[in-house]
Amino acid sequence: MNRDNKVVAIRGEVQVETGGVCADVVEKLQELLEQAQAGEISALAYVVARPGNRVSRGWVSTAGDGHRLSTGILQLSASYAAAWDED
Repeated sequence: MNRDNKVVAIRGEVQVETGGVCADVVEKLQELLEQAQAGEISALAYVVARPGNRVSRGWVSTAGDGHRLSTGILQLSASYAAAWDED
């Protein structure tokens, strides 16, 4: 559930050729970059789907954000799983 309208789900409706550019991904990354540069983001966890069925993941955070970040990761996992159940 997206209560604050700051999270955009990018789901199966977005069709991109393997290795192609997904405009929605570029737009979201630019938006997040602007927020980070404005000091509005202090932690980030990410998963990146790459061509060839490769996936990379990671996180960056400032001191003291570990609990909020881990809670957000768990919430994202539950929301993502629920979204797939709806399809």
